[in-house]
This record gives sequence, structure tokens and C-alpha cells, in this order.
Amino acid sequence: MRSGLTAAALGAALAASFLLSHGPPANGSDDLLLDEGFEDGVAEWAAGGGTLTSTSSVAHNGDSSAQFSADVDNDSGIIWSPPIAIRPEATYTLSGFLLKNDARVESVKLGLEWQDADGTRISRSPFMTLTGSNADWRRLTLEELSPPNAAYARVLVYVMADSGGTIYLDDVSLEGPPPLPATPTLAPSDTASPSLTLTPASRTPTPTRSPSATPSAVSSATPLPGIAGSLSNGGFEQADDGLPDGWRKYGGELSQTSGRYRSGKYSGEYRSSTDSTKWIYQEVAVTGGSAYQFDAYVLTDDPATREVFLRISWYASDDTSGSAIAVSDSPQHLSGSDPAFRQLTTGPALAPAETRSARLRIVLVPESSDLAVIFIDDASLQQVASVAAAAPAQPPLSEQEAPAELETELDEPQDASSPVLIARSSPSRQGESPYSVKINEAMYDPSPPGDDAAYEWLELYNAGSDAIDLAGWTLNDNSSEADMLPSLVLAPHGYVVVAAGEGFRDAYAEFAGALVTLASGRIGSGLANKGDRLLLLDASGKVADGVSWGDDASVLSPAIVAVAPGHSIERSPAGKDTDAASDFVDNSSPSPGRGFGERAVAGAAIRREAAGSSTISPPAEPAQEASSNVRQRLLVSLAAGIASMAVGLSIGYSGRRQFKPSP
Repeated sequence: MRSGLTAAALGAALAASFLLSHGPPANGSDDLLLDEGFEDGVAEWAAGGGTLTSTSSVAHNGDSSAQFSADVDNDSGIIWSPPIAIRPEATYTLSGFLLKNDARVESVKLGLEWQDADGTRISRSPFMTLTGSNADWRRLTLEELSPPNAAYARVLVYVMADSGGTIYLDDVSLEGPPPLPATPTLAPSDTASPSLTLTPASRTPTPTRSPSATPSAVSSATPLPGIAGSLSNGGFEQADDGLPDGWRKYGGELSQTSGRYRSGKYSGEYRSSTDSTKWIYQEVAVTGGSAYQFDAYVLTDDPATREVFLRISWYASDDTSGSAIAVSDSPQHLSGSDPAFRQLTTGPALAPAETRSARLRIVLVPESSDLAVIFIDDASLQQVASVAAAAPAQPPLSEQEAPAELETELDEPQDASSPVLIARSSPSRQGESPYSVKINEAMYDPSPPGDDAAYEWLELYNAGSDAIDLAGWTLNDNSSEADMLPSLVLAPHGYVVVAAGEGFRDAYAEFAGALVTLASGRIGSGLANKGDRLLLLDASGKVADGVSWGDDASVLSPAIVAVAPGHSIERSPAGKDTDAASDFVDNSSPSPGRGFGERAVAGAAIRREAAGSSTISPPAEPAQEASSNVRQRLLVSLAAGIASMAVGLSIGYSGRRQFKPSP
């Protein structure tokens, strides 16, 4: 495959992107914000790296579809929709039908881009990927939670093709709640809110404390448009088609059930099938300076449940948009199995003076990815008339709480004519890669002052028992850029360091391990010291591993605590992965090419270079006393390397994804 778009084509694509991103938002109905069958053409859509037209030669429904033909001299292209007005922190479902029957097209990816009120990109969702050639239309569906400060969304379709190639797109829809009546003005969010504080599974539940004051069920808060004046349907007695009225969920599955209840005839049944933290919630209007008490009764008799607790997140906005200014958690976290409903309460909690709305969460922390089920009943929010209420916690981080793990479910095809791929995900992760390669160590804040991006590096470790070829794998941070790794076979229990530039050699002159040096001179856009993330994606676009630190809780929540300049974050022991910040230690003596506390060893590697490409530097010969087992830890497969050498040279590898449009 050749390098990406020509400068002219890329410039045109970006110019069109700018005009679209600052154009008027699309109007939508209450449930369907976008319904595009391309029956009226493709005038509102744009493309880069190829030609987008309307065609009547093939269609999923109706008479027409969108046809994208990649340029012959490009290996990637992109299609994007006009901006669509949405509301923040709401669940949206993107669906589209793709016909990929051209062998020259390697893959097609479908996803969303989130923008703020000014049309500036905030982030992109995980992408669903379609590979292989098929004469039938394939449906890709993605369920995603919009970021707290999102105002618009755009549909993105990436096409990776060789020597041209054509795909067809039809029946694209985006479903979810309509935008708020007026888009709020969002203040910059460099302070604010909490990450979830999790307690060990072995914790012994403390006795339920009695409220210290008699609460009043009447709230003085004035209900606002689009938000309730008080918690509703706390007994889960009202439901529409089995879905409890008034409640929303972030992850998991929520339903009404008559199987277990404390009062009335029903309760809420909340199910988890991944090990990510998740919650159900309601949004209510409150009065700043007043005290409130949030209560709920929860039944936890499933060993796959680690704990359950309550959280009130306080907001200065009228509709819980923006960042939380403080939080109040229940002091008790329910854990262990008990066949009876137990009370959880925040006790009297003081809303900060500037508070106007709150989000009430019942948070479930699973023990594992095994099915976990809890039951919830008799939830209530009451205003305390007069009490010395507990002050809320002042959150150190932006409240962009997301499950530490992506929730991905691939469903079987519904019928032979319409296979379905469904992913329900957090903003951070796209699918689970079957591979065992881990981001084992990261130096994101090197000691050199100023722009230290050229000295940044990370270490990959193969924790599995099979050798893995990293050809086509990519590294992503929070920027739109991605760094593509060369064809390098990582042996079982082997290490390789990926360095931003030659500054690594200056800092670690004695380094004797396998090294990949990026031609760009930086990892992504440069790793942010206050908070950033790293995602490692395999060649199919699935996430093999991810980490986040500082004020970025998009992958790990809570995130890894930021370390001092010159320190690294490192898994201890090597390859440990429980999807928790506790997997990492603060390493004051960074150890590239070896595990925490291990001495350095060397192995063999292949050096392959091409003009403008990343380089793979061979490690030094191993010390005589190193055992053959240790030697294998850095062994790079010679046969696979030689086989891929010719391909690597013909590609003219640029060290980054060949096409990085930023529409």
C-alpha cells in the first residue's frame, strides 16, 4: 500500500471538514437524529481520499446508496456527515449498512466524532471494523455515551484500500435523545470531579447507619425543562416494555423484575457481563446550599459483584452538563452475599452553594467479567430541613467517569441477509484483542526541561506464550494521530521499547534491548504530563491494551497517579493486568527493556530501515552468563522479519498511519 493523500487532496479534505464542522447542525426528531438513506444524493456529506457519489446500481433499501471509490494513488480515505446536534452525557446508537465486496478494500471502520459547541473536536468513539469481502450488506452498530461537554456528533467512515477500491454505504441512522432546548455555555474543564473510589472485595460491610436527621420529602428546587424536580420511580413500579421509567444506565442491562423486591410488586434488576464499573442514574434539580439524602435498598447475593455504593454528583449547570463541582458518596459500600435487601445512604449531604442540578448514581463494581446481578428498590432523594450535613468531596479530576473496560458484545447475525455487529462501549476502548501484548512501562515526563517529547518512550511486553507479529499495530494517545508499528515479531516474554526519537539513545546510552524509533520524533502529539492515555491497537483495530494517568480517567478509572519528572509508570510484575491503576508502580529508576526490579538482558533483533521510516535497532549481544531462557525474552523472529522485509521496504513506511485526516 502507498502513503496517504496528496497534499492537495488532504488540504481539500480538511477545508471541507472545517466548513462542515462550523456549519449549522442537522435537525432531528425526538428519537431519530439522523436517518440517511441517500435517496436525495450525498450533497450534505463529504469525503477525502476518494470520490463520494450517489448510485442506483445497488442499495440496501430504497433506490439509492452512497458509493465511495478510493483514489488509486491513496491507500485510505474517509467519509463524514454534517454535524448533528446532540446532548451531553447521553446514550446514542449509530447504525449503518456497508457493502464491501471489493477485494482491494482491506477494511472499513464506522464511528462517531464528538464536538463541543464551537465545533471543536473533543474525542472520537471506538470504531466498528468490517473486514473481508462479502456480497451481502453488513450492518455495524455502535452504542456510545456522549462526552460531558459534547454538543454535536459526526459520523465517520474510514476506508483502507489498495490500488483504489469501492464500498457502498446506506441506511445510516443515529438514535438517542434530542438536543437540549438551548445549548449551555460550557466553561473550560481543567478542574472538577472525581474518579470512582473503589474498595477491595474483601472489605467487610459496615453496619448501615441511621439518618441523623428527619428529612423532608419536599424539595424546594424548581423543576427545570428536561430535568426532574425530584427522583422518580424509586420503587421501579412503572416501566415501558420492561424498561423502568425515569432511570438511565451507563453500561450493563437494566430491567424491571417481579422476581425479587422489597416493597410493591417490582424492583430494578441490573446485570453486568463485563468487569467494568457501571451505574444507573437519574438527573434532578436541586438548590445550592441545601442538604440532601440519597437512599436505596440493594440486594447483592451474587459472588460476581464486588461492591455497590451511591454517589451524588453536584453540578453548577441547570442540566448536569459540564463537569461536576463536587461529589458525595455513601460511606458504606455493600459487598458480600446477602439474600435480603440492605440499605445504602449518603446520609445528609450538603450541595455546594453554586449547585443547580445533581446526578444520582447507583454504582455497581463487578468482581470479574462473569455475569453479576443486583436488585434495587425503594430509592429516594429527600431534602434535609436542618442538619449539620457532611461537606461534599472536592474532586481533583474532571468527571468523565467511564468504565475501566470497554463493554463489547458481538451478537450473532439476526438473519442471513442482515448480519449484525454490535458494540456497546465506553469512550476509551474498541473491542478486546485476543493478544497478550501489554504497555508495560511508559516514560511520559522525561527530565529534560521544555519540549521533552523527543525523549518519551514506552515499553511493550509479550505476556503470552506465543510469538506475535506487530505489523499493522498502532499506538494512540488523546490526539488524532496514531503511530504505526513496523513488522516486528515479539517473542514470548519479550520486550521492545518504542521511542519517540533519538533522544532515547542520549538518555539510555547503555540500553541493550530491542528498540523501535519513530521517524516522527514524538508519540502521538506528545504525551501530556498532567494526564493522557495510551492505547495499543492490533492490526484489526481492536484494543490489545490501554493505560491512562493523571487527570485522564478514560481508560483506567481511577487513573494511575501522575509521577514526578524522570520517573516512569511500570507494571509490577511485568504483564500484570487487572485493569486497575494498582497494576502500576512509580519507578524512580526507569527500566526500559526489562521488568521492574530485573537486571537488563539482551537478545537478537533485525534492523530494517527505509527512507523516512521508523527503525528497528538490534540489541547488543547477551552477556555470557544469561540463560537460554532469558535470551528468548527479546528474541525477534528472524524468519518472519525477513519475510516482511520486502513488504516493509515497498510500503515506504512513514512511521505513522498513512492517512490522518482530521475532519
